[in-house]
Amino acid sequence: MIGKDSKRYASLNEYLNTFFDELLPALIKETDLLFQKPLHNWLKETYKELLTIKKDDSERYKLSIDILNRNLSGLRDIVSSTGDRSRYDVVVDMLLKQLETVPDEIVEVQSEQRFRSENGDSYVTAFNKAVKRAAKGVSGKRNSGNAESEKWVQKIPLRDLLLENLLMNPSWLETWIAESYRDTAEILDLFLEKKRENPDDENREGVAITSFKVEVIEDFDDHLEMAIKRIESEEMLNNRELGNQLSDIFEKVKWQAERAGTVEGRAQKITASTVREYTDRQKSRFLSIDDAWRKYLKSQLADLRIQNEIALYGYLASKVQEEILKETHSYFRDFGYLPMESGVSSTKEIIQTLNESRSKNLSNKLVEGLRNKLEKEVRDAILRPMQQPELQQKIMDRIRDQINDLQLQLVNFSEKIELAEERTIILPRPEVKLDELKWQSLASRYLQEKALRNLSPEKKELIQFINRMAAEVEETIQIVDVNLMAALESKGVVDEDESPLEIAVSGLERALGLFEQSIKNVRDKQNEYESLVQEKLPEALHTLSNTMLSREYDKFELQDKALQVKERAMDWQQKFTRLSARGLDKAEIFWRFSLKKFKKINLVLVRFLGLGDGSLISTSEKRNLAESLSRAATDSDLPFIYKRLFDQEFEIDWRFYVPPDSLFTMAEKAYKEWGNTLEANILLLGEKGSGKSTAIRLLTGKVFLNHDILQLSLEKTIYKEKELLDEFCRVFNFKAVDTQEELIEKINKRKSKSIFIFENLHNAYVRNIHGFEALNAFWSIMSATKEKLFWVVSTSRYSWKFFEKMSGADQYFSHINAVDTLNREQLQKAILNRHKSTGYNLVFEPSPTIKNSRSFRKLLGDEEKTQEYLRDYYFTRLSNVAEGNLSIAIIFWLQSIKDYDDFSFKIAPLEVADVDRLEIPARNVLFTLSAFVIHDRLTAEEMAMALHQDVMESRLMLTRLKSKGIIFKNENGYQMNQLVYRQLIRLLKRRNIIH
Repeated sequence: MIGKDSKRYASLNEYLNTFFDELLPALIKETDLLFQKPLHNWLKETYKELLTIKKDDSERYKLSIDILNRNLSGLRDIVSSTGDRSRYDVVVDMLLKQLETVPDEIVEVQSEQRFRSENGDSYVTAFNKAVKRAAKGVSGKRNSGNAESEKWVQKIPLRDLLLENLLMNPSWLETWIAESYRDTAEILDLFLEKKRENPDDENREGVAITSFKVEVIEDFDDHLEMAIKRIESEEMLNNRELGNQLSDIFEKVKWQAERAGTVEGRAQKITASTVREYTDRQKSRFLSIDDAWRKYLKSQLADLRIQNEIALYGYLASKVQEEILKETHSYFRDFGYLPMESGVSSTKEIIQTLNESRSKNLSNKLVEGLRNKLEKEVRDAILRPMQQPELQQKIMDRIRDQINDLQLQLVNFSEKIELAEERTIILPRPEVKLDELKWQSLASRYLQEKALRNLSPEKKELIQFINRMAAEVEETIQIVDVNLMAALESKGVVDEDESPLEIAVSGLERALGLFEQSIKNVRDKQNEYESLVQEKLPEALHTLSNTMLSREYDKFELQDKALQVKERAMDWQQKFTRLSARGLDKAEIFWRFSLKKFKKINLVLVRFLGLGDGSLISTSEKRNLAESLSRAATDSDLPFIYKRLFDQEFEIDWRFYVPPDSLFTMAEKAYKEWGNTLEANILLLGEKGSGKSTAIRLLTGKVFLNHDILQLSLEKTIYKEKELLDEFCRVFNFKAVDTQEELIEKINKRKSKSIFIFENLHNAYVRNIHGFEALNAFWSIMSATKEKLFWVVSTSRYSWKFFEKMSGADQYFSHINAVDTLNREQLQKAILNRHKSTGYNLVFEPSPTIKNSRSFRKLLGDEEKTQEYLRDYYFTRLSNVAEGNLSIAIIFWLQSIKDYDDFSFKIAPLEVADVDRLEIPARNVLFTLSAFVIHDRLTAEEMAMALHQDVMESRLMLTRLKSKGIIFKNENGYQMNQLVYRQLIRLLKRRNIIH
């Protein structure tokens, strides 16, 4: 017999202690470090970038924002990525690998407890133990001389027991994996921590109001350092819950092992196929845990992204604030207190002059001299600077432009983002309640309402204030003059208590007090506006940042309560409408069918009986339609920011540009070919106003970067070769040449290569047998200089079709791209990108036809779906009208604006003018219009030349079309009204005039 029971199972205890105290903790740490490695690398790389910024760099904050903004996509990939394998697969593989180091089976001497009955033993187990004790007793007496024979051993399948209790125990694996995710979540939480404010810091409140810096971004380098230390520390996975579970598993394995291979326990053999089948069944369970944690981590990342967007906007706002304060200072200085201070100085000089006269009776000469000085010097010195409305308006415009530019920067905010309303870490699955927020719209409305609108110079009436101050100054000057006159008049009054000198000086001192009070009023007004600029926007940004950080963004939604009610609520009228719409649907279909049949029959009867044609219209209707075509494309009452964004002359940047398909790919390819000594060039063609110039401008800033750029734009029609040669010489700064051969020789002798942009090729000819000199010369010049010049040419679509038929012009270009091919989605994006930047909502109104449609009536009562339907319908129709031309789409968009308020724009159904009703399309009218389509702009003489008619006849036709609003005149000749461009194109195509 072996000694006491406490000495039994020495090998088992050694194996178990080594495994649970050393091997398994090391495995857990190794696995967790593997899971955290991508995040660890991201932290180190980002921190390394931040360390490259000098502490005293004035742009340190902006550079930190840029680094975070640039690297956030990498962090998003880490958080969102599922990897090649799930964490469960990784854990299983590493655990199996570790268990391979454990012996399949160990042999131990059974302890005395394996022979004694214990509480809890079943009757069968108790009986079997009794039999064992008896057998052991018999065996012991029989072999009393042999000590080894007294040992009863048991075989313990240690590896199978560990497999069963570790690998096939999902509870502790869930905790293990969940804790590795929780570590990542805690690291991300470090990024969103704010330093606890010191209540003793008296200046803290002032900094919070005037500083644009977002705290979590300003301290991001400190947070990164903390996160790196955290991920490299021993704190990782040092969690009591996992430790408790492993302690329980240890005790269970030990209990099972001590009974294995005896009558108390029969261990089941676990094969590789058993393990594989079990883990395959568990994968969906653990994938759901992965998904829950990724959802949680993404919500944290969304919070960080929001803070970085606010930080970037805050930085831009700080620069705008500096410019506004600079302009404000100049405004009040130049038009306010500086002129007034000169008035104070002049008044003091007059008082000093009077006091030095040493006579109580003032001479007429002295007084008249002072009055002349007052009129010529004082009045001019004070009032002339204060009464310069144009200069004042320029400063106000610059301030307003700064505010509008700041409003445009809101486009950098994410349009929509999913944020966590609530999130709680509960192992193994965290709880996250997400809500999709219209972040760009919400932030835009909030910042406009709380700050930007309040900064408007018009709202603060700055110009009106200076005008009032000027009026007060004029009154003060009048006071000085009146007192000087009164002093003279008092000389003849014998009983007057005051001397003329005292009268004059006392009046001047009152005037001096008024000047000083006016200066104080100006400075108070300046301080008031500057305080607004310095505090309102930073305060709004910090409120926005703090509220979003605390996930209380529902407060912002509630502030727009009226709008929310309008968007979501359904009053009893809407409910009744929705219910009744379906009930009346069948009756409506029957009525429309009957009415349609009646109209067809009525039309036949009217024509048969000769009762008239309903298509005739009155003269007044024609006049009204002409007036509608002649009106301005943009309503002058629209907000300035809206007019600016949708102005045809507004030079858009990349934020608002929607390029035609393959434009930049084609341009890069052609430019690269030309750089490799191939003869390549580009033609951009499109309808009038389709964005050819914009495309060229953006191409020069993105693609054509390695060569000098020369640019020639034909703003008026030319057709003589000499006129074209003169234009080229002007651009190249050559002396005038007489032949194209001379010009070609000079171009090819240039040392460096250049990019030559030639815009409006359609203005280089007149459709006449004598009108192609310039155009033919252009083909020759371009063909002969392709080695030295990379040609980028633009022309109108219909001129190009004429060039192709006339001279096979496509042979002259290696790459051709049409820019007037925007589809519905691209047009919608281009327009809504601009609109969203204004911060207004959109409300589309249905036309009577839409109201009666079945598809619309089915949506009544659901405002969101109704608006979505009307928006899609509107842009589908707009796309059909614009046919890929953004300029035309914008014109119709602006004409569709019915009304607007502080929150939203109402968009009326699209209306397209019927040109047939405006002007009977006689043959000569049609050919006149077609000339404008292919030439763009013509004088009366050029029109006569193109149509082979008398100049007087052309002038009469042009005057008639101008009076109808179809064309207009400028310094370069007559042009087609863009408002009717699309309708005229359709008319001419329908009449087979153009193709």
